[in-house]
Amino acid sequence: YLGMHFPASEADADPVLAHEDAPLHGLHFPQRVAQRLIDLQPAATNGRALDVGCAVGGSSFELARHFTEVVGFDYSESFVAAAQQMQARERVGFKVP
Repeated sequence: YLGMHFPASEADADPVLAHEDAPLHGLHFPQRVAQRLIDLQPAATNGRALDVGCAVGGSSFELARHFTEVVGFDYSESFVAAAQQMQARERVGFKVP
């Protein structure tokens, strides 16, 4: 799941989906959704964004580049923990079977 949200997070990492039938359209999906929201450029905003079902933070981190405050929450404690580790700039590893 981290690989789909952040497929090129490390320069020396092998591509997560390095095969002919890879669903490349799924890469960076949370970031693309956040960018669509940002592109709306609402006339009035309170500078805050809520990311419901934030998973590992793909949308939250993108929104944080444009909003003063972003709150993300998810049912999965492990997803939230991974997002918090990345927010703290900690290394988050995962294995692809």
